[in-house]
Amino acid sequence: MTQDWENRFITELAECFDNSSGATALLAQIDVKHVFFGAFGTPSILDWWRDVVNKLKKGMGGHDGVSRLCRAAASIFAGNSVFANCRDPADAPDRRGHTGINVELRITGELPPDVLLAILQRLGDSAQTQGGKALINLGEEGSSRFNVTLEGLSETQVDDVMREVHEYCRERGVESRMTVEPYHFRDYYSDPLTAEGPDGQRFGLDRIRASTTVKDVARGIMNAYSDAAWPMSQGQRTQAVVNRVTPSGERHRLDPRDTLHDAGVRPGDVLNVSPERTAGAIDPNRREEALAKARNEVIDYVEAHPGFEMSANSLVAPTEYEFDFSAPSFGPPPAPGGPPVPIERHRVLVEVPADFPEQAPAAWWLTEIFHPNIHRETGYVCLGALKEHYVPGMDFGELCQMLVDLAAYRNYAVVEDDPQRPGALRGAALDTEAARWAMTPDGQRAIEARGGISLTGRMVLAGAPERRLRIRRVTP
Repeated sequence: MTQDWENRFITELAECFDNSSGATALLAQIDVKHVFFGAFGTPSILDWWRDVVNKLKKGMGGHDGVSRLCRAAASIFAGNSVFANCRDPADAPDRRGHTGINVELRITGELPPDVLLAILQRLGDSAQTQGGKALINLGEEGSSRFNVTLEGLSETQVDDVMREVHEYCRERGVESRMTVEPYHFRDYYSDPLTAEGPDGQRFGLDRIRASTTVKDVARGIMNAYSDAAWPMSQGQRTQAVVNRVTPSGERHRLDPRDTLHDAGVRPGDVLNVSPERTAGAIDPNRREEALAKARNEVIDYVEAHPGFEMSANSLVAPTEYEFDFSAPSFGPPPAPGGPPVPIERHRVLVEVPADFPEQAPAAWWLTEIFHPNIHRETGYVCLGALKEHYVPGMDFGELCQMLVDLAAYRNYAVVEDDPQRPGALRGAALDTEAARWAMTPDGQRAIEARGGISLTGRMVLAGAPERRLRIRRVTP
C-alpha cells in the first residue's frame, strides 16, 4: 500500500462514511469493535478514520485489516473508483442477486456506536444459531437504520431472528423495529450517479440506494423545479418519465415501479428525467429546421430500440411517419362483451400539421387495438396531456416512447366518471367498452399480467410517499 493510495483511501472513507451508523455498519462487516477507536468523528471525521486505519495496520482486528476494510467499503459503494481495486467480484452490481431475505433494523434515538455494534452482533449470532448468516449492507444516517440480508433462513426463521433482536433491544431499554424489505438483492449505494432535468441541468445523486425506485428519483428531480417547468393535469403535476443513458449513449425507458438495481441502472449511468409526454421547450426558427430536428430524433430512437421501425414520406423533413413496433397489448374481443385478445405488433401513423412546431402532431393506429384512448373505428389516438401542454421543441423520441407505453397500458387514462378519482386515472375515453373493461378486476389482472400498470398501480405512482434523496445541483 503506497502512502498516496492510503491517504486517498482515508479521505474517501471520511467522505463516504461520515456518520456513526455508516461507520458502525462498515466495521461490523469486518467484525471490529467500534469502541476501540473512541467517539466517532473526534477530533474530526478524517482524523478518526486515520486512527482506524493506523490501528488496523498494527494488527488490531486481525490479519489484513486494512484490505478487509477496503473490501467492505467496496461492497457498500460498488461503483467507487478508490475502493474498486479491493472489490470482491461477488459484490459487483450485476452479481448481487440472492435468495435471502432483506430486513431493515431501525433504532430510535442516538445510541453509542458500541451499543449499536452489540445489537448488530446479536443479530448475526441469532442468524447463525438458526443455521444462516447476516450480511450488514448499509448503515444510514439520521435515526440509526441498518439494512441487512439474512441468508439461508426460512421466513419463519427470519421472524424468530427479528423477535429475538427486538427482545434483546427491549431488555436494554432500546426501542427498535425490524421490517422485511421487498427487493431481492444485497443493497448498495449506486454512486456515482447523475440525473439530468428537462432543461439540461445536471444533479448529483449522492449516497442513493440501489433499492430506491425510479419513481422516487423522478419525484426528487421534479421537486427541484417550479410548477412552470412541469405541466399540470387535473390539478396535479404530470408524472415524470425516466430514461437511463449508459456511458455508451444508449437510452432505455425505465419502469417507474422498478428499483434502480432491477431497472439496470449502474454507477456511471445518467438518468434523464422529463415530464410525461414532453421533453422541454426549444423554440425553432423555421418549420424546416423543426421537421429535420424531429426526423433526427426519430432516427436516434429507432437506432437505440431494435425492433422499432420507421418509414417516412421524406428523407429530409418528413411530415408523415409510419411506426411499426412490438408491445404487449390487446385486440378487440371476438364477441361483444367478451375478453380482448392478446396482440403484439402495432403500426401507427403520425402526421405533422401545417402549423408545426406551434401545434402538436396527430396519431392514428393503423392496426386493430382495444384501448380506452384509441378510437376503435378510426384509430385516432387521444394524446391527452401532449395536446393540452404541447410546447414547440418536444423530442420526437419521447413521442415514439409514448406510443409504445400507450400500447402496453403503461400510460393510459379512463373515462372521467368520478370527480373524486385521482387525476392520474381521469381522461377522455375514445373506446368506452375498452375503458369499462380496463376498470374491471379481470381487466386489471390482464393488464398487469401483460406488463402494464393497473389503475391501482397508477394511483400508487401518483400518491405513494417518496424516499428522501440526497440530490445536489451540479455546476457545469
